[in-house]
Amino acid sequence: MAQSFPLPNGARLALASAYGVVKAMSAVSNAATAVATLEASHGVAAGEFIEVTSGWTKLDGKIIKAGTIATNDVPLLGIDSQDTSLYPAAGGAGSVREISTWVEVPKVLDFQFEGGDPEFTTVQPLDADSKTDLLTSFTAMRIRMEVSDTTVLSWYAVAAAAHNKRAQIAARLTLPSGDIILYNGTLAHRKTPRMSVNQVMTQGLILAIQGDGVTRYSAP
Repeated sequence: MAQSFPLPNGARLALASAYGVVKAMSAVSNAATAVATLEASHGVAAGEFIEVTSGWTKLDGKIIKAGTIATNDVPLLGIDSQDTSLYPAAGGAGSVREISTWVEVPKVLDFQFEGGDPEFTTVQPLDADSKTDLLTSFTAMRIRMEVSDTTVLSWYAVAAAAHNKRAQIAARLTLPSGDIILYNGTLAHRKTPRMSVNQVMTQGLILAIQGDGVTRYSAP
């Protein structure tokens, strides 16, 4: 079969515009698909996206899709927590809140992902005649977007409120393939349009992603 070359044409962006009440998460299992134990009457449904706050740094701040639920046990799809060096046993407790409403951001003219680059420290032992690079961390990640200028569409008020509150907000990018990429971070909103003769006026959005707050799900 010939190799395909996917294009972003047709991708759709949305921002979380409403969240449910925060629910306690008393435990998360170490498993190929981690399972969160939530408080009674949590209200989370299978297939919903939830924001997770967790004692596990690798999980904290991520937007996760809920799997098939058994009473208070909610599978966190795409989270493999078997490695206890990354997910220490009994250390994942925290809270969740479901995203109840999304608002579409139409006419996104530019979408650039920045950061996430590896950083190294160079070491040279006394008994070695060459240096070695050790991976230490990754640079902060952000998304820069230019959006057609407006003040009347629903996303404008959502973005402005997130900017003013410096609050975490989730973003959902649906690719033409049906894959979904989810981001969580702090949003900066440039309301003053960028203007050049014969060019479309645009507002700017910058999403500074929290930690490793990126998840991706394949099309059903």
